Amino acid sequence: MRTQVARILWLAALGVALSACDAGDEGEAPEEAVEEQVEETPTHDAQGRPYCGDGVEGACVDEWGAHLCGIDTGWPGDELALCERDEGDGFIMHYGPKDYDDPEEIAKYTLEAGGEDENCVYIQTPNTEDIYVDQFHGRMRPGSHHLIVTIVDDAGPDLVLNEPIPCNQADAVGLRWLLGSQDPKIDVAAGGGGSKLAAAVEGDPDFGAATMIPANAILRIDMHYLNSSDREILRESWISVNEVPKEDVEVQIDMITWYQGAISVPPQSTGVETGIARCRVPSDRYLGLVTGHFHENGTRFTVWHEPQGGDQVKIYETFDWEDPGNAAYADRYENPQMGDPASDWGAESGYIHVKAGDVVSFQCEFDNPTDTTVNLGDTGSDQMCNVFGFYYPSDGDVWNCACVGALCL
Repeated sequence: MRTQVARILWLAALGVALSACDAGDEGEAPEEAVEEQVEETPTHDAQGRPYCGDGVEGACVDEWGAHLCGIDTGWPGDELALCERDEGDGFIMHYGPKDYDDPEEIAKYTLEAGGEDENCVYIQTPNTEDIYVDQFHGRMRPGSHHLIVTIVDDAGPDLVLNEPIPCNQADAVGLRWLLGSQDPKIDVAAGGGGSKLAAAVEGDPDFGAATMIPANAILRIDMHYLNSSDREILRESWISVNEVPKEDVEVQIDMITWYQGAISVPPQSTGVETGIARCRVPSDRYLGLVTGHFHENGTRFTVWHEPQGGDQVKIYETFDWEDPGNAAYADRYENPQMGDPASDWGAESGYIHVKAGDVVSFQCEFDNPTDTTVNLGDTGSDQMCNVFGFYYPSDGDVWNCACVGALCL
């Protein structure tokens, strides 16, 4: 059975400056050096936001490999907008207004001060054949709690496309997870990409890693927003995928979706731990990326690797429920060190190879300053204890693990 969610990370900008000078031939008195005046391409606007020029033609690519667009709607988060891709390079999935000048369209996606809402938009992908993608870039306007993208196997004749409709996470049970994020910015590269995600080279276990999206697939974009501000906000997200030729794919990846269902935090309590959920490894594979997901008043999230016959090794820990951090496991990445007081999260660095019969376990710790018991649930006042990420090589499905305390299926 497929379960729960996935979230995950990241953003920056780029620029160029050029200069040149001339000197006289050797043996002659040098001419006065003249610096060529080259107009610099602006990389930020007056507010410090990445500047990409006027519309798509002025698009820029940030250091994570995301194609940004300069839009100016006046709503917070304009700097996060992602551009449409050229045919064959990938495509954009969009949750948000079709026309910023249409009040009715804007009203569909606004959320009042103090409000909370979760709804979904179903879209159909433009690829007429199965394609492979090696990068996902997601951006969400402020106030987002989660973004989930799943592939719908059986849409049915009455499905409404490109319109927000009520939904919740339980609707995604049985669907194939494609992408998810708790952070406003997520950049996932199966084999690396962009200057911040050094690409794998031949011989690396994740060289040529990618995931498949079926032809004209129906995708479900689930957005959950919590507006803690004192003014109305616009709910909107952009997800960009980077297409790679099938012949370049060496290994396929798939999602990790593990969750702990036994959560009960008594009123006015601190340091309440869940049971340690132990997910058995079904076949030899690599952990590519791991992140923990919990809600407000979550104080610790820990993940361990337990090799058969070996000691339990901590591979990820975060103390920040709002920005839990994403551990990318490859020799070319350096994750923050666990226990470093300068970081709210840390992880092992390098490849993590898990073998059949090993166990990957996880645990959460919570405080509850309220007068009511906090249990498992979707809203911001409930709690969760989920692990998300990706693994490879894929066995053809999402790596699911559903736990009640220490009992996992």
